[in-house]
Amino acid sequence: MDTSGTVASETATNFLTGFWSAVPSILWFGLLLVCLFVLRKELRSLLQNLSWRLRTGAPVKFFSIELGESYVSPSIDVSLAESAVGQRIDEDAERWEERRRYYEPQSKSTLGSPPGPVQDSAHAL
Repeated sequence: MDTSGTVASETATNFLTGFWSAVPSILWFGLLLVCLFVLRKELRSLLQNLSWRLRTGAPVKFFSIELGESYVSPSIDVSLAESAVGQRIDEDAERWEERRRYYEPQSKSTLGSPPGPVQDSAHAL
């Protein structure tokens, strides 16, 4: 009895079944490559804009990830200008007054509900 023909046909069938089950993944990968190639100028522009925003200290939000506004030294080489960013004692309270003038108009505003449980007289226990 010749079983070599049967084994060869089963191997070929298994190979074709595996190949055809992998074709959708290969096609999706090819579609992704085509989209990246077609949109390469827009993607490059988007990445350059993001890089510029991060270098200038602007806030960036991407879904739930948020990078707030940050201090950017006027000098490109921060290590040489590091002594320019320092601290001093506010002896005449000039900076304190300046800060108070900034924040006083918004001191009574809130973005949401006040902290703690909300007490409603109709539903109080």
